[in-house]
Amino acid sequence: MPRIHCTRCDEIVRSEDVELATCLAKCACGNVFDISSQIARGATSARRELALPTGWTMETPTRVEPVGAYRAGSSGEGAGLVLTRRWRTPSVFSALASAVTLDGFLAFWYATLIPLFFRSEGAREVLFGLLLFPLLFVAVGVWQTYSAIARLVNRTRLRVDSHTLTVRHQPLPWPGQREVSLEGVRAFFVRQIGPLGRPSEPWTVLADAGEPAARVVLERLSEEDARFVAARLAAHLRVEGP
Repeated sequence: MPRIHCTRCDEIVRSEDVELATCLAKCACGNVFDISSQIARGATSARRELALPTGWTMETPTRVEPVGAYRAGSSGEGAGLVLTRRWRTPSVFSALASAVTLDGFLAFWYATLIPLFFRSEGAREVLFGLLLFPLLFVAVGVWQTYSAIARLVNRTRLRVDSHTLTVRHQPLPWPGQREVSLEGVRAFFVRQIGPLGRPSEPWTVLADAGEPAARVVLERLSEEDARFVAARLAAHLRVEGP
């Protein structure tokens, strides 16, 4: 059964509060609602979520251990699922062109003003201000260039080992490197996390281990990619998925 979300507060409803016979569920907030559409959507999307989206590759072990084996301290046989996502998309080339344009303009600006600054003693105060003015744009240019190069060469690699799910962004350093403990994990789910809840906001894959706060696995994904990762991890570890 897919995870049921409350239609009022969007929280996940406990399985004991879901009545499949009547297709009704009751959330902790008191909302009673029909779940038939969520059941149908979960059933029809299951195969699609397990299909490899564009840019992803997968290495699977010869045998899969249930998640209980991780808690029991198994030797790790059956672990080793590896999911890899290539960052490069067609849009990276326009971002790279934009970064090169900005960097070129700043290089021309400073190449012109710096010699004048040392030659023109009477106008140094004005020239000094002109040299300071674009420093914010320099910071933007550095970040834009680094981001564009990272999108061109980087890959994200998720690896399931005996007790840990490791996330690495390589070869260029990038935020979001983490190791997520698999101890007690009973489900993976996705959530659109953002201040406004807009459809364009990125999605996050989360692990539910019965703790007050879910464990973050991977952030800033499209909905398709997030659902694929959550469904594949759940299938591999034999726990509940999205």
